[in-house]
Amino acid sequence: MTVLNEKQRKAANRALIFSILFALISILLSGGITMSLPPSTYIFLGVFILLFIPTVVLGLIALKAPPTRKKAIASLIITILFSMIFFFSAASGLRGIPARQSLVNIENTVLSACAGQAIQGTASYQLGPGPHRIVAVNESEYSPVSTSYINNDYWPAILSELDLVLCLGDEYSEKIESCDYSDGTVKSRYQFKRDLLLVAPLTGETISSVTLAGSMPKECPSGINQGNSDDIKGSKPTFFDINSWLEDTLSPGN
Repeated sequence: MTVLNEKQRKAANRALIFSILFALISILLSGGITMSLPPSTYIFLGVFILLFIPTVVLGLIALKAPPTRKKAIASLIITILFSMIFFFSAASGLRGIPARQSLVNIENTVLSACAGQAIQGTASYQLGPGPHRIVAVNESEYSPVSTSYINNDYWPAILSELDLVLCLGDEYSEKIESCDYSDGTVKSRYQFKRDLLLVAPLTGETISSVTLAGSMPKECPSGINQGNSDDIKGSKPTFFDINSWLEDTLSPGN
């Protein structure tokens, strides 16, 4: 019977731990590379490679010792599985770079439409169900903003396809009630809101506007823990709220 020495045991455990950490970090990198643009894309790829090589090496070293082979095989399977997930995301992300870069360029070009300025080279807006091509813009958010707020069915490939711009105001909270307690503690209930403008960029005309409200916050609690004066807040307007409003606004009869 082969005796498992301390060095072999540590090598096997280290390989398994590294593979699990590699798996978790790969998931984060997969999300990042799917939505990022250069140079961030290449940084994600570099980090992945730096993690992948030592993880595989540790697994192969542990594989040489028969008593640690099961852990080594497990670590290599985990590593290979999550590598495949990462590379699938990387392939999708790299293919999407031209489309995301095009959105960034278009958003930067039409940002001033939110102030009523006409943007030459865009399409004329025609009332009706469309199809319409739309980008979302907000000065304080990292481009492309559209990927976070509107369905990709609306995204234009080039500026000349664009006939509407969704101008996103910054989110803000509105106080709707104060909760006063006998010990002098005060909690406030806040609802998040966001102002939206839908603008025809060729003319700078506002087609529609709305203030979207998030969910109502919970009611004032009947009692309160001593010293706990945290405010009560509802959820913010979501991706689905924004797209639902867009669909309603652009549907026939509106």
